[in-house]
Amino acid sequence: MTRLTKIMGICGFITCLFIMYGTNHGIRGIQLYNRSFRLLDMQFHYNIDIKIILFIVCGLRAIFDITENILLLTMLGRYPVFSKFIATLCSWFTTFKFIMLYIWLLFIAMQTIRYIWLNSHKF
Repeated sequence: MTRLTKIMGICGFITCLFIMYGTNHGIRGIQLYNRSFRLLDMQFHYNIDIKIILFIVCGLRAIFDITENILLLTMLGRYPVFSKFIATLCSWFTTFKFIMLYIWLLFIAMQTIRYIWLNSHKF
């Protein structure tokens, strides 16, 4: 059952990526109507300091997510025995993951405001 679940998860992930990047139902489809469309965070020209911070934040978010998933799989593997310690660790890694997500979103929001501000004062 666990192996089947893993295979289904991987196939689902690959299918989502294919739809998003390989069909007209994703980015390519939007670009048919708007040639200049790019994903929001790809529209900005970050300076090198912000790029480094964003890479670190995204990397940490990925590490926290992977760690959380490993701990959840460990808990599932031990079922029906419940480990409060592992559950607490999962909770902490989930919190850290969302903190990194909010930091990333904050940078995107700041860049959006900066972009709008600079473009509104060009005239």
